[in-house]
Amino acid sequence: MCATWLLSEPMLSSRSSMLRKIWRGASSNFVHFLVNASIPIFNNFLVKNRKKIAELNLKNVQFDAENINLQLKQNIEQAWLNLNNTFNRYQILQNQVKNFEESFRAAEVRFKNGVINATEFLIAKNNLDRTKISLSQTKYEYLFRVKLLDFYQGR
Repeated sequence: MCATWLLSEPMLSSRSSMLRKIWRGASSNFVHFLVNASIPIFNNFLVKNRKKIAELNLKNVQFDAENINLQLKQNIEQAWLNLNNTFNRYQILQNQVKNFEESFRAAEVRFKNGVINATEFLIAKNNLDRTKISLSQTKYEYLFRVKLLDFYQGR
C-alpha cells in the first residue's frame, strides 16, 4: 500500500520513474521468492516417492535372494538324487555284466561244440559288450555327479 501511495502522488518525473523501477524490482523478487518457496513442497513428494521406490527395490532384492537360495537348494537336492540313481544303476549294470559274462561263456562253449550258430554267439557277445559300455559310461557319470556335489558343497 505504501508503494502504491508513493506512485499516486504527484511528484517529479525523475523521482517517479525511480520509484517505479524500485517497485518493479521488488515485485519481480517477490515472485521469484514464491517460486523458490514452492520447490521444497515438490521435493518432499520426490523424497517420499524415492524412499518408497527404494523400499520396494530392497524387497525385490530380498525376494530375488530367497529365490536364488531356493533354486540352489533344489539344485543340490536334484544333484543328490541323480547321484543316488546313478550309483544304483551302476550296481545293476555290474550285476548285468556278471550275468552276461556267464551267458557269453556258455554261448562260447556251445558255439565251439556246434550247438549254436554264429548269429546267436554274436548276439551274446554284443549283449556283453553293450553292458560293459553302459557300465563304463555309468561309472564316469557317477564320478561326475560326485564332483558336482562336491562343487555345491564348496570342496
